[in-house]
Amino acid sequence: TDAYLEVATSAVELKGGSHFTFKSILTEANAFRKGPLDGKELSTPYPPIDSLELRRLTAKGKETTFVYDFVTLFEKAVSKEWEEYKEQQDSSSEGLGSWIATNFWSSSGSKKPNKLLEAQELELNDKGDGLVAVDRAEGSNKCGMVAWRMRMHTPEQVGGREIIVIANDVTFQNGSFGIMEDQLFNLATELAMKEGIPRIFVAANSGARIGLVEEVKKKFRVQWKDPLNPLSGMQFLYVDDTDLDLFRKHGMCVTEPVTLPDGTKREKLTAVIGPDGIGVENLRGSGMIAGTTCRAYEETFTLTFVSGTSVGIGAYLVRLGQRAIQKGPPILLTGEAALNKVLGKQVYTSNYQLGGTHIMHKNGVSHKVVDNDFEGVRAILKWLSFVPAVRNGPLPIQPNLTDKIDRKVTLGLAS
Repeated sequence: TDAYLEVATSAVELKGGSHFTFKSILTEANAFRKGPLDGKELSTPYPPIDSLELRRLTAKGKETTFVYDFVTLFEKAVSKEWEEYKEQQDSSSEGLGSWIATNFWSSSGSKKPNKLLEAQELELNDKGDGLVAVDRAEGSNKCGMVAWRMRMHTPEQVGGREIIVIANDVTFQNGSFGIMEDQLFNLATELAMKEGIPRIFVAANSGARIGLVEEVKKKFRVQWKDPLNPLSGMQFLYVDDTDLDLFRKHGMCVTEPVTLPDGTKREKLTAVIGPDGIGVENLRGSGMIAGTTCRAYEETFTLTFVSGTSVGIGAYLVRLGQRAIQKGPPILLTGEAALNKVLGKQVYTSNYQLGGTHIMHKNGVSHKVVDNDFEGVRAILKWLSFVPAVRNGPLPIQPNLTDKIDRKVTLGLAS
């Protein structure tokens, strides 16, 4: 989704080529990544879309940012904090602001470090009972949840502060919560609690994962009450004898023999047994991470940024973490289609009517509304600027460089 302008340029610069080149159109939400054709001639062919770009397009279609690009957003947001802090320093003139700038700011070490952010990705170990640090290419994740330990150097924490960031990958099975996702979320949250550092959750998901056994789905048959009139309803589902042996061999289903009035024998399908990770075990994992989130709120700082639609357990986690920033996509337990069926009429036309910002911000579930993901990450940093680096640690106090010592008091007391 890179967009460009046609910009006139000197033919000499292009060695006799076209007089026009591409120039990336940068938006506030994507102000840091120029397109691959930026600065090239108009005759340059568009490059093919690779797998990462395809995942970025998928994420954008779901109104969020590709999960690995959030690391860049955090880095740029920290840089922006330093830019604004430097502007404050430069604009401080006479009075207290100037005195702090020359005597406190310069001696306190509040100078922009060369490295603003370090991010170490965490993943499950081979046994799935612990976390290990990994250094791998973007998009190499094996489940729909990604976690990092980030160390940020901000103006109020120049020496650096660490946070745990957990994010849904909406391009991996629609960001649903399965066994591996629940376990990674749980262990990363427990790590934040153990070390007493903030835990940030970037939410964009479709709730708990409930899947189907595709092999059985493709093979089952329907025994109708009246084979000539399917509208009469069905008696049961069954599988043919040719497929039954294979299903039994792999433990995919349970059947019982049934004899029809005409003497035909069927193997009635009574249960389908799927592999681990597509059934009710995911709901068990949802309960586990809900409990962990409740404990985390009591033991450390928890904050959720709702970047994309957050459904089911994803919505519960937003509320249980208490503090929430919402970009726009809804926070909801059940979609509008299901509710309309329950109500028996068309009451809702959009999920935004159930959990959009005009609902969740007004009722206090979300506390800050932002326009895009970059502003959302900036809001996270702003909130963190009031939070100790570790549990029970000192408050991060940043000197005020603009408040003059000789300013007049304008507050009037009511008589």
